[in-house]
Amino acid sequence: MSSLHARVIAQGNFGEAVANYQQALRLQINDADTHNDLGVALAKQSNLVQAVVAFGEAVRLQPDHAHARTNLETVQRHLVNQNAGQMIDFQRRLTELLDNIHYRQIMSSKRYRDPKRLLKYGYQVYSHGYGDGMINEIFSRIGTTDRYYIEFGFEPAENNTLFLLMCGWRGLWLDSRAFDLRPFAPYFTKGALKCAQAYLTRDNINDVIREHYGEGELDLLVIDVDGNDYWLWEALNVVNPRVVVIEYNSLFPPPCSVAIKYAPNHARPPILNYSNASLKALEKLGAKKGYRLVGCDFLGILPWHVSYSLIRRGSEPFFGHLRANFVSSLHARVIDAFFVRKDLTGSNLFCEPFTAENHYEPLRCLGQKMLPLAKPLSGDFEEI
Repeated sequence: MSSLHARVIAQGNFGEAVANYQQALRLQINDADTHNDLGVALAKQSNLVQAVVAFGEAVRLQPDHAHARTNLETVQRHLVNQNAGQMIDFQRRLTELLDNIHYRQIMSSKRYRDPKRLLKYGYQVYSHGYGDGMINEIFSRIGTTDRYYIEFGFEPAENNTLFLLMCGWRGLWLDSRAFDLRPFAPYFTKGALKCAQAYLTRDNINDVIREHYGEGELDLLVIDVDGNDYWLWEALNVVNPRVVVIEYNSLFPPPCSVAIKYAPNHARPPILNYSNASLKALEKLGAKKGYRLVGCDFLGILPWHVSYSLIRRGSEPFFGHLRANFVSSLHARVIDAFFVRKDLTGSNLFCEPFTAENHYEPLRCLGQKMLPLAKPLSGDFEEI
């Protein structure tokens, strides 16, 4: 690269540099270095297709041209990532639309025409499924008291209480992980939000909540730890929530009544086959604690039409992002169940009977029931 051309590129005049290199190639068409330099200028313009052609010609003319070969491989990777990313983004938008269409179709079926069923009132703002709307509908029927929530096992950008926080509620978030919560600084400042980092077990859960909240009645409790959810709810006794939202393992339809064996150091598995408890087990636990099952969420995962071998290979940013989203979709085997305290379910407010058989919702893929991707019994389950 001549000093003049290098200065032109350094100044950001990529169009001028491209014109200069093209002029030079008219005089010396077989110069590999000039083809490589042209490729660099084209790549700086984000003209990746023509850059690949230029680098490819440099390599053809001089197969041992290390810089041209490296540049060619780099731009080819970027081009694949760019095109694949556009394809995945389009496909994701399309499948979200189709999933919503299937949701509306299912809601029009006879099962969901009962106005007491919660699912028909569902919508999503920040919840994983349609929980934002279902929670709103529950409190529109039973009313609110302190408009306070506790959620443990939360994600800052996707949870069941962020929308409530924005609607004037106050609450406590608990999780074993550390998050960047600077975007929520205004809520901390005005005392609407508290957050604490703690790994919850059935031995410490009451102490942790007593320390950061206190005791007594509150409007809402959300349990979402992808593991010992059943055992944490069983052990919890310092608060008396009016509504409880807790995830169930959708791989186990009623009458199956199981929960994972309690493990104080349970870690979230890569695929949520071994996690949580069946809906029937939670129904039984809720009854013991004075709660009735009043509904379950609708959840479908977006099908990524990409081979798993492709997802697993490489460390490029795009494929890393794709792997994360693919694994995230597999996590969607757990679905929210909604419980209301027994003394608040009178006057035919909710759809009876309050059983798993009546309210169970399967995992769906574009509206269709989803078959397991792996054997569900990948760990020890306990019959409840």
